[in-house]
Amino acid sequence: MTNNKIISFLFGAGASCHALPIVDQIPDAIEEFLSEIKDEKFLVSDTEGFNFPNLKHSKRDFQEEMWRTLEWMKDEAKNHASIDTFAKKLLITDQYRELIKLKAGLTCFFIYLQTKNNIDKRYDSFFAALINPSRQIYNLPDNLRVLSWNYDFQFEKAYSAYTKESNLGSNQSRLNISPSHLRETEEDRFAIFKLNGTTDVHNIEWNIIENLHNSLNSTIDAGFMEVLVNSYAGFTRYSNKYKPLLTFAWESDIISNQVLESAIKSTKDTEILVVIGYSFPFFNRDIDRKIIGEMKNLKKVYFQAPGREAHNYIDRFQAIRNDLHHSNLIPIEDVNQFFLPYEL
Repeated sequence: MTNNKIISFLFGAGASCHALPIVDQIPDAIEEFLSEIKDEKFLVSDTEGFNFPNLKHSKRDFQEEMWRTLEWMKDEAKNHASIDTFAKKLLITDQYRELIKLKAGLTCFFIYLQTKNNIDKRYDSFFAALINPSRQIYNLPDNLRVLSWNYDFQFEKAYSAYTKESNLGSNQSRLNISPSHLRETEEDRFAIFKLNGTTDVHNIEWNIIENLHNSLNSTIDAGFMEVLVNSYAGFTRYSNKYKPLLTFAWESDIISNQVLESAIKSTKDTEILVVIGYSFPFFNRDIDRKIIGEMKNLKKVYFQAPGREAHNYIDRFQAIRNDLHHSNLIPIEDVNQFFLPYEL
């Protein structure tokens, strides 16, 4: 680094678009997911049960229920502007069990896709650029912060190629990710804040975060499928103990509140903000205002998106902050690599 200015990145769904579906692609992606996981080689036992108390259902019973939940999700995703819209409707109409089913299905869906698909290569380039050959790979620039609205573990998976460590939790620890089950986020160093949580589980009984899928090099086989079905069963039958760690912007719980508080504290001295693949949707606006509004030293913002979309981001950003001169709101239309600001 040439200076110690705090530089923050704000990642949206577009940042992972080469690995995971964006909003309008989700119904088709769920349909493809269903067609793949119904293959006979992924069937779990129809005689054995999971190790949960007071349950008479077989593993296959839960597998078939998960399929029905995914069919329901696919149909509702088609009938609503986004999964977030549908989820908020469920909350407003007091359909809490259905909201839990939705989160359980989304968790299994995203874990499967990230295990199946290669990473978005731009994450690999991001770390290649940030890791200084004269510095150990664990010492990423202390003046960089990452805010992400994505549930995925693209950061962890890309970084694991440099650490040669396939354990998800270990890479989360090294990347100083919040939320993470291994440690509290350390201040004054590189950090990643997942504002919508991640595809892990909050064990409410023990108040700890657990990885459902701890190997970044897993093979999709019958054993892998059994882990997903087991997770679905735990989420939907023992919601007082196991809670999906992914959240929506309009929700409030102890974990998401802790992440938000830490994100605000860690990024408040930001001078340069880089927005990548993020359209500032209305649902997220309150949290965006809380975080970006506290960036009292903010001087310049870059907006990376293809073509004219980068300019649209600027218009939406001004609903969040309107005190920066337009000359300091800079569109970046080239999306082949994640933009690294000239101030680095």
